[in-house]
Amino acid sequence: METKSSFPVQRPAHRNWAAMAMWQAKAALAIIAGTLAKTGAGMQHVVRTAVYVIDMADIQHIARAHSEAFDQVRPVSTLVQVGALTPASARVEIEATAIIYD
Repeated sequence: METKSSFPVQRPAHRNWAAMAMWQAKAALAIIAGTLAKTGAGMQHVVRTAVYVIDMADIQHIARAHSEAFDQVRPVSTLVQVGALTPASARVEIEATAIIYD
């Protein structure tokens, strides 16, 4: 199973981009967890993630959200900096691949 999530939000007035990136990462990971739960699976079934970021300065906060979401499970992860995401307010997009056995 593959799932991908980005979480669009408006730019904050205070322009704390790092906090926004962490919030978006947590929201994207929650969407992924919810999608997995609908199939009877969980984050422990994720074997690979790909994280797309606009600004590498955000990575410390995004990595913390990723680490919290996967706790002791450590899927293979790829980080890619991109020029833009859709919608334009997105700072991060996360893709996950899970293996689910019957």
